[in-house]
Amino acid sequence: MEQEETTNATFAEAILGKGFFEDPLWRRVQALSQSWRIGAFMAVFAGLLFIPYLGAVGMWDPWEVHYGEVARQMIHRGDYVYEYWENGWLFSKPAMTMWLMVLGMKLVGTNAIAFGEPGAAGTAYVVLWVVLAGGFGVASWFLRQRKQPVLATGAFFAALASGVALALSLSRVRAATVGAPTQPEGALSIYTEWGMRLPFAIVSIIAVTLLTIALSRTVSRRAALATGFVLCTMPLYFLLTRQAVTDTPFVSFFICAMACAIIGQLDATTRHRAGWWYASYVFMGAATLAKGPIGVGFPAVILFLYACLSVIPWNGEALRKHVDWLAKYAVVPALGALGAAVVVTLASYLLMRNAYSGVDRDNLLVRKICAGILGFNAALVAFVVLLRRAVPKDADLPALWAQFYKMRLGTGIVVFFAVAFPWYLTLILFEQVGNQEENQLFWYRFFVHDNIQRLLSGVHTTTPGGTFDYFIEQGGFAIFPWVALVPGALALVSRLKVRSQDPADHVGVIAAIWVAFTFTLLGSSETKFHHYVFPILPGMAILIGLFIDKLWQEGIARHALVLLIGLGLLLLVGKDLASNPKNFTDLFVYNYDRPYPYELVNRPISLFNLRQLWWGDLICVLLLAFGGYLSFDAFSDKTKPVFTRAIGLTILGAGAGLFIEVWRRGDVSASLLLGIGIALAAAYPLYEGVMSKPKPNVDHLVTGAAILLVGAALIVNGVRAGSMGVDEIGRRLLQTVNIKQALGFVFVVAAFLLSVAAVLRARTMLFGTFVAFTLGFALWFNWNHWVDLSHHWTQRDLFWKYYRDRKPDEPITAFLMNWRGETFYSKNQVKQIKENPRMAQYAALPGRKWALVEHARLGILRSAVGPDHVVTVQSTPEMNNKFVLVTIE
Repeated sequence: MEQEETTNATFAEAILGKGFFEDPLWRRVQALSQSWRIGAFMAVFAGLLFIPYLGAVGMWDPWEVHYGEVARQMIHRGDYVYEYWENGWLFSKPAMTMWLMVLGMKLVGTNAIAFGEPGAAGTAYVVLWVVLAGGFGVASWFLRQRKQPVLATGAFFAALASGVALALSLSRVRAATVGAPTQPEGALSIYTEWGMRLPFAIVSIIAVTLLTIALSRTVSRRAALATGFVLCTMPLYFLLTRQAVTDTPFVSFFICAMACAIIGQLDATTRHRAGWWYASYVFMGAATLAKGPIGVGFPAVILFLYACLSVIPWNGEALRKHVDWLAKYAVVPALGALGAAVVVTLASYLLMRNAYSGVDRDNLLVRKICAGILGFNAALVAFVVLLRRAVPKDADLPALWAQFYKMRLGTGIVVFFAVAFPWYLTLILFEQVGNQEENQLFWYRFFVHDNIQRLLSGVHTTTPGGTFDYFIEQGGFAIFPWVALVPGALALVSRLKVRSQDPADHVGVIAAIWVAFTFTLLGSSETKFHHYVFPILPGMAILIGLFIDKLWQEGIARHALVLLIGLGLLLLVGKDLASNPKNFTDLFVYNYDRPYPYELVNRPISLFNLRQLWWGDLICVLLLAFGGYLSFDAFSDKTKPVFTRAIGLTILGAGAGLFIEVWRRGDVSASLLLGIGIALAAAYPLYEGVMSKPKPNVDHLVTGAAILLVGAALIVNGVRAGSMGVDEIGRRLLQTVNIKQALGFVFVVAAFLLSVAAVLRARTMLFGTFVAFTLGFALWFNWNHWVDLSHHWTQRDLFWKYYRDRKPDEPITAFLMNWRGETFYSKNQVKQIKENPRMAQYAALPGRKWALVEHARLGILRSAVGPDHVVTVQSTPEMNNKFVLVTIE
């Protein structure tokens, strides 16, 4: 067993070499602010992961299209306060999600009729050219003004890469509209999905960036980058980031609020502590506008529990000092605050009672509560103003009052209410009831039904109840493959000091409370969806990032036991995901019984549209990569033994033999080529053994002979197999691979390489393998598999076909459906029919009619229209496995 790496090099130095960081260009980058460098890097990385292909596919139903139609109605009706759905008001969700959608819809012209209208298709191309032109401009400036050709080249290629990524994404949209050079009348703008999803991706990128900056300023650069990388590559995080749903802005603003609070509380170098705390309150307000009371409840409870554990002094002497200070300075400000509260509360209540006619007791109670909130804020403002005048500047503050002042608690609460309360107050005072589905006033529908009853009664859920292990299972899927480091993260929590002088311990305490509190609350909720584990992910990412930092510093041997347990979790969770990839999709859908397109994961994978992927391709890449790494590592380090070099060359030779085999498509015996590659590798240890001085080295000769013997046996077997026309190895290597098999193969290989790295105590190999594995998996899922899946969870493709093929005045109906997509993609023009007699009346209308129906209900539709009408299927299960588009004549 090789001695564990003990160098103090960073992970980047281990991968790129220390010489890279001695380059003058890198020294210029190093001269910049650490926060700026780390934040910029994480923003670029997150953007590369989240943004490409956002608009390549339609909006997922029922959530994205539901909120999307409400946002579209805001633009259509010119009303951005009162949410409207189909035929009435929508009170079930706050407005932030819709406002973000509106921004994107206005940019791309969602309601535009013609493809060429300003703000429709042209917007995305303008963005593309702006990116490229900006890159050329920056490159030219570096070249002409600063005489920096390296920076100029880097700027050019950065712009080129961004442009190519965007162009690839646009090409996926363009490919879906072949044959439709202009946007048909009635259809949504072709870049609607781009516009709707992009703001959500941006707020998610901001959240990861802020969290990374916060940890870099309070813990370390390595912990910060590790946390950002872990969070970005957690499947549930990047999958929900790519959707326009309420959870994305809620969790993003929640992260931003906590990141700003961490900087305001723990960064000793900041010169803008109050600014960071006020930013935290603003983000809490935004989170409340995105999801409701939990937007402020989650961060407030976490920070309160943290203060109880790590800040507040729990002893009699401290209590006496706090009481004495209040008695000395706070009595008069408290009386002034009480007076302000009474005046503002009474005035507010009288104004609301006179302005609105409702006399229902519950409505009056709600208005009293609103008036009380306004009075409470007035009291806070008065108390803070009077207290600042009463307390001398040199007065000594007790610990808790010093903490309140540090976090600007009084004025911060006012800032929070200034952001979040106006919209809620407006809706609370709205006297009309919701649409036919709700038929309730806003305050009851939202606060009682969608918050309290969701927690206590289990409304809306498709998986009611659920035991304590519900989110343990879904959490394993949601953070895969980082589940391997969860035991280490929990072990790190046990070593934290709650009243330490080290800010890293305080960050760990905050993250531990974050995970424990959110898991407990969500686990106790009667309403459960798989994606409810989402708010737990950032806290777990922080703990994993802190553990990664410790693992690199302290080495593998010290954490061997938790790594072994984590390997077991990796294999167990990976086995379930590889055998049933539907678990990934279920993380962010509404109905878990909805049919999954298993043909996507069971059909052979295409290799660059040239041929199908073979097992030989995967094994060849593995052998060449692993053998190349071992050989490079062994020969670049003169202390490595000949045996290690020989093993690397042997694996490399086997990979070369397999490369020729797949290149020749099996017309040469695989055993023969493998044997030749391995036999050639034997030459190195034999040469070293013979050339050893003063006498031949027997160990080297035995190693070479053993390798040569294996190669010779394979050569003999290959010659024999070639003469008989049957080569079992070659036959298996040329078998096709589907996604399920490829996932299983990659998971097993990753676990094997991680095990080898742990046994060898090779930190660079361990970290490099995990980074390559997680990044490759995230890029494949975001840029490929998510796009392929999405066609079956959206009605966009069916409506595009309808708009292309219909004739003027040909209507469309949705039969026995309520998936929201039919309303959104028809601009609320679809006819909703849920009874057979009405369907018969619809079929009796003159001319051709169109209909959307689920595949399983096509027979019911045929029966409803009767034998006198011909129902013709216009779509295929490959286009959408849930819905079918038909014509009725």
